[in-house]
Amino acid sequence: MPIDVNGINKLAAEYYHLLYDRTYGLRSVVLRLTNTYGPRQQIRNDRQGFISIFIRQALQKDTIKVFGTGKQVRDFNYVDDVVDALLLSGATEGCYGRVFNLGRPSITPFLSSSPFWKGPVT
Repeated sequence: MPIDVNGINKLAAEYYHLLYDRTYGLRSVVLRLTNTYGPRQQIRNDRQGFISIFIRQALQKDTIKVFGTGKQVRDFNYVDDVVDALLLSGATEGCYGRVFNLGRPSITPFLSSSPFWKGPVT
């Protein structure tokens, strides 16, 4: 069950895609992406996830602000892997009408997940 309005909107969109797949034959696949990162990621503002915020803070030599203990677990997807998944799922008949969570097979503790934890972290 979604915990916020954003989650409700995402779930509603998934159901619309699945409904159109079943009802109208509009071939659809739902891919749930986790934290995607990679080249050309927008880092100018705080609107595209914590990875871009932390990258910007690191590049500016600012203190990286972490809320909580930093032991929270997160999952990450490299942008090239996401593109591969998008192309593969769109070209694979067995994917139509299904939902897939994209991510790594194991979760990663937050503070140990980043290659840029070299500066100050608070």
